[in-house]
Amino acid sequence: MIAGKRDDLDFRARDGWFRIEDRSVRAAGDPLSASLGRPGLWKALVGDHDTVVADVFEIPASVLDAAAANEGAGEGRAAIVAAARDWARATRPGGTISGWRAPDREDVEFFLPSGALLARCEGSPRQGGIVREDGRLALVFPVLPRLAADLSSARREWLRALLLDAQNNWRLVRIGVAATGETLAEVDLTGAPHAIVEPLVVAAADALRCVVEWLEPTVGLLADRTLASRALESAPARALRPT
Repeated sequence: MIAGKRDDLDFRARDGWFRIEDRSVRAAGDPLSASLGRPGLWKALVGDHDTVVADVFEIPASVLDAAAANEGAGEGRAAIVAAARDWARATRPGGTISGWRAPDREDVEFFLPSGALLARCEGSPRQGGIVREDGRLALVFPVLPRLAADLSSARREWLRALLLDAQNNWRLVRIGVAATGETLAEVDLTGAPHAIVEPLVVAAADALRCVVEWLEPTVGLLADRTLASRALESAPARALRPT
């Protein structure tokens, strides 16, 4: 295990993941609407009653190993880890990214094997996409379209509980509700050291497919207002507030 402390952040490598946890800053606003489009891999972890308890930055150790083994990278593993740490610092709240340019879309597409951006869900497939601008790079998958206006509040609470659980328990991926009302899953690579972009793009696509395929059957059921269910018309226990 690699561990240390610097700039009030703890750095650890354990169980196949490189992880930085920041409990000094609490994400503002709703954790399902405040993080989409945020540069880098930081995301909020939520505790009881939807309280944000930490910001975490996680990246698979295999990505760092692959970057270090890449003969074209020209860097050892220690340098790759240091670059990932610098990326985490630059993208935490208050940080800045300067002079970074996203790789060309054609290069990102080349990194991905055929079908990598297609989640094969039982209900309906979900086609992911690449968001590429000079100053931004992300992979984004749709999870749910805008909810029907007459969907009950209890079902909305069930959906929220499920999405927050996915946000907490599926590493690398952020879940959120866009301004359009659509629910999305994303991995944002903005500012990533170029040496790790290729293996991270591949890992991000794999993670997104897994999350979306896991979510789809349940979110589809919850969002289907034509499906009658007494159980789903009672709010989940975690949605109840103390009186």
